Amino acid sequence: MMDNKTDPTKCIPIQQQLAECIKTDVPAFQRIQTECMGKLKSYESCLRKNVNDNPTSKCFDDLQGLRQCASGSIDVKADVKAAK
Repeated sequence: MMDNKTDPTKCIPIQQQLAECIKTDVPAFQRIQTECMGKLKSYESCLRKNVNDNPTSKCFDDLQGLRQCASGSIDVKADVKAAK
């Protein structure tokens, strides 16, 4: 993807494949999706609501909540062992 700096649209198929792979084949991501869905929706809603009004600072608390939920729902060492 780094080779396509001049035309980032060339990366769209690769990005879509990566996103699908993560959704279906990464257990940690699946747990985050399940356990943190409310936090994720809240953060996405905040971003949409503040798209033209500095969403980075306005949605910081929602992002922090999502990050805490995500880090609490995964065990990186266990996920690495399971992938092997």
